[in-house]
Amino acid sequence: MRAVIMAGGSGTRGRPYTDYFPKSMSPLLGRPMVEVIARHVCASRAIDGLVVIADLEGQGAQVRNHLEGARLGRPVSFVQGADGGTAGDLLGARREIGAGPFLLWFSDNLCALDIGAMARHHKKSRRAACVAVRSRRREQTGFAVVRDGLVEEFREKPTVSLPVPECLGIYVLDSAVLRDVRARASESGRVDLSYDILQPMASEGRVSAYDIGGAEWLDVESPVILDRNAGVAARIAAGMGAQPLRRGSRRGQRRQNAPGATGP
Repeated sequence: MRAVIMAGGSGTRGRPYTDYFPKSMSPLLGRPMVEVIARHVCASRAIDGLVVIADLEGQGAQVRNHLEGARLGRPVSFVQGADGGTAGDLLGARREIGAGPFLLWFSDNLCALDIGAMARHHKKSRRAACVAVRSRRREQTGFAVVRDGLVEEFREKPTVSLPVPECLGIYVLDSAVLRDVRARASESGRVDLSYDILQPMASEGRVSAYDIGGAEWLDVESPVILDRNAGVAARIAAGMGAQPLRRGSRRGQRRQNAPGATGP
């Protein structure tokens, strides 16, 4: 199964940082976040190749320059994003994706996901698409149990059950889904994966859900999120197999001196 990492997007919520480097190159344990994701993906036995979609003619060249020297252990292809929306950009990678199901991972999502288990769930469900979700979440603030205007109990950062499961930016899709994307693109140009593709498919019973259980997930909408949630991000990255890159090591110096390997 091929894996596709979406590393494009303008990163407007990450400005002014993303005026100088793509959001996916935000540093995490001394490495660009996209490298942490790529290594986790390529470490799965379910994955036989990686496709990275980015604005290679712009700041996305930093992503390509870095990952080309990362030795990921899987063949890596790079495809120019076409500003076709979260689904539309997949059309330019049809040849690299091939005929089978593929993993789609948006690069602002951190999660130590069991990729093999999700792929098996997708196959067993016999649906065209599978969406990673979570039904539990560890809150980042304390809660108070209040009755009759009085606080009876404090609960420090509890894990709560969500009334509706939260969708994560990680999917397993049959390549046949690209036919739906192409049909929609011919009508409206830009195609949004959730609303234009998955929503109609869900109404037809063609989308399954894979619950990540107790695994943590972080939506990194800007580099500031990594800073504010440094402990959580480091814990997730460690679960994804990332190790802190020690400054001063020969390996670290090679990475830091590689073209596109660092940002401001």
